[in-house]
Amino acid sequence: MKILYKNSRFSGGSSKSLLEYAKLAQRNGNSVISAGEYQYDSVVYNKEGIKTFNIPYFRHDKPIYNLLLMFKYIDFLKKEKPDLIQVTTTFEIIYQKVISDSMNIPVIYTIAGGTVPKIIPYILKKEEVIVFSKENKIDLINYGYKSSLIEVIPNRINYGEYKNSDNFEIYSNNNTCIKLLLISRISKGKFNSIKNIIDITQKLYHDGFEVNLTILGDGKLFDKLEKIVRKINNKYKKNIINLEGYQSEVLDYIKKNHIIFAKGRGALESLFSSRITFIVSEEDSISLCNKENISNLMKYNLSGRNIENETNYKELTILINKIKKSNLDLKNYKRTKEEIIKNYDINKVQNKILNKYKEKIKENNNINSGIIVYIKMMMNYLILYVNLIKFYITNNF
Repeated sequence: MKILYKNSRFSGGSSKSLLEYAKLAQRNGNSVISAGEYQYDSVVYNKEGIKTFNIPYFRHDKPIYNLLLMFKYIDFLKKEKPDLIQVTTTFEIIYQKVISDSMNIPVIYTIAGGTVPKIIPYILKKEEVIVFSKENKIDLINYGYKSSLIEVIPNRINYGEYKNSDNFEIYSNNNTCIKLLLISRISKGKFNSIKNIIDITQKLYHDGFEVNLTILGDGKLFDKLEKIVRKINNKYKKNIINLEGYQSEVLDYIKKNHIIFAKGRGALESLFSSRITFIVSEEDSISLCNKENISNLMKYNLSGRNIENETNYKELTILINKIKKSNLDLKNYKRTKEEIIKNYDINKVQNKILNKYKEKIKENNNINSGIIVYIKMMMNYLILYVNLIKFYITNNF
């Protein structure tokens, strides 16, 4: 079986999660390829022996551009001849539906976290979907989607790659300087949470704690953040904050730090690596991942939405003092890690995923080829835009 894993761009958590599906399929004897607009993570795919193709992503405000891209994408599919496609992210899902209806290639639609846009169920209608959280399923059901068409599979990390982590041993050492790590995209929607962690770091340093914050990530506001960091370090005449930009080997940084601030996949990687982890929200709050909080945090895909138990500054300082003195009770965090492994290790759902592939491939009966594909695509593309216009009018956009 040849499977195409279609990204919008090779970057972000959804791309890395789709990579885990590709690696699982590859380990089980399937031929896998991936396409998307080249960015940082295409290199990560290549390291796993997965051939990648640079296909630009669809843009919702450029219908002519998208139509031309459709022709290019169809040419690519006719050449590579995948038996099955797995796709993620909103607009890739929407336009992949046009391709699927035109070529009859079976598609697995994957909603990789976040809040589900109402347009997705409006376009997909009766297609089966995989979602990463119960929150996503509830969103779809609230939009009128049939529950039977939705399968929740949060598992998207291979724990086998983390088994050699130090299992909390870093907290048994005498730690004079507490190392903090923030993993975040540096964009408008994330900037408040970044500034909040920076403010916490400054307050800790001002209150006599020897701390150092490293920030990983890239985005449109990187230069703005760089100026803020430079000003703070000049103020203290010491680099208490290090801005490292995008890094492909995030695990190397996680292993060197005591406390990780993240959300989504970054938080999962931290928890898999036996690190004390805080989920950050856009409402300037943080929440410690422990056995008391983890169920609620998982319900919302470790996204930072709807945090019920915020961790205040005093609680954070108590935790840091325990780390410094090496008297942290790790039983709670070990139980939390066990819960995370149970719910997010992709190996635990290997058979479920492979069986879903086998079932879906049965739909691969008569794949359209030749000129008929382009004619059907243009008709389906026109239908799509008529439906989009109806949707935006109906929903007062």
